[in-house]
Amino acid sequence: LMLFQRSDGSFAYWPGWTGYHAWSSIYASHFLVEAKLAGYEIDKSAYKRMLSFLENVAENRVYSNITVPERVYACFVLAKAGKLDHKLFNYVSSLSPHNLPVYSTYEMAQTLAIAGDVERARELVPMDIQPDLSPPETGGNLSSGVRNNAILLELLLNIEPESPSIPVLAKSLLEQAQLNRWYNTQATAFALVSLGKYFRQIQPEPFTGTIRIERKKEIGIDTAEFSMTTKDLGGRKITISIDGKGPCYFYWQASGIPLKGENAEYTRGISVSREYLDANGALIDPTSVELGSELVGCITITSRQGNLKNVAIADLLPAAFEIENPRLTNTPQMAWLPQKPDQPAYQDIRDDRLLLFVDLTEKKTLHFYYGLRVISAGDFTIPPVAAECMYNPLIAGAGSSGRVTVNGSTK
Repeated sequence: LMLFQRSDGSFAYWPGWTGYHAWSSIYASHFLVEAKLAGYEIDKSAYKRMLSFLENVAENRVYSNITVPERVYACFVLAKAGKLDHKLFNYVSSLSPHNLPVYSTYEMAQTLAIAGDVERARELVPMDIQPDLSPPETGGNLSSGVRNNAILLELLLNIEPESPSIPVLAKSLLEQAQLNRWYNTQATAFALVSLGKYFRQIQPEPFTGTIRIERKKEIGIDTAEFSMTTKDLGGRKITISIDGKGPCYFYWQASGIPLKGENAEYTRGISVSREYLDANGALIDPTSVELGSELVGCITITSRQGNLKNVAIADLLPAAFEIENPRLTNTPQMAWLPQKPDQPAYQDIRDDRLLLFVDLTEKKTLHFYYGLRVISAGDFTIPPVAAECMYNPLIAGAGSSGRVTVNGSTK
């Protein structure tokens, strides 16, 4: 993380990026403060620069276009670090919750509670608490119902540890995780922080039980940690039963290679496709490609669901191809390429794939070109090119899978 820190104490959004993104920088600072509070060693000079950055944001200095939610978040992190001064405390106290998004109201309350004004913090907690099920933002301050619930849960644990809403919020977070709806790293991080504090306050109760696997011997379990890895559970019914007051939390994961090897293609708010072209810009015949030939990959992507921020495109290559030139604008023999091609916010070139990160505007189609070399003969699978919103993976698309045959000898 320190490799992303800039000289002013903020954090770059991408490796080598010179731009500035307030919310993600405060979020990275929040992580470091939580790590330090948990006992981890943090570089002192980097930590000091980070605190200076937070103070500048909280006091609305140095940077332009700082929003009130960003200032509140910076104050909250400073309060956790024990660095909230009296002037910033007065600023937070003067804010009206009616002009703030709900997550900022909860962070405002946490800031006041940490600073000692617990009564004022309690006034900011809603009377009727119901789990927030709102979908996540793809950009901006990356809000989501999961994150809102997690921030409120941590707030209640700090100021009203006996609140009946605490187990309701915890249950909602666990159910959302079961449905794979923590969505992204930020929602996951906030959820894990609050749930960790929730479970630390619960006194463990004993239980005993059994795991019954169809056509196999029963396994006895209790409150001691238990894990099992086996390859022969496919098609078998598994039953877990317990006796006693204590809850039993379990987790299972299946992994492997699908027997049928089918590639799903879909459009859920994003339409994405890929073509392979020859040096003249004509579509290649995938049933007959010559070994050693140069190709051009063209990725086409369109939003079908309004403006979308932070879209990740993963273009996995057939094993016969390798990326040779990700920047084709300096290739004179390919005059058919656009003079000003679309540019991603960031790209990552790996041995087996090209990763692009872009923002999409509704109804505007983007095209990305890159050079390829055919390096192996044989018959190969073409994986689909896939795209998804980093902060709402339910908005996604995949397409253009198939097969390619390469003629020639590798000798």
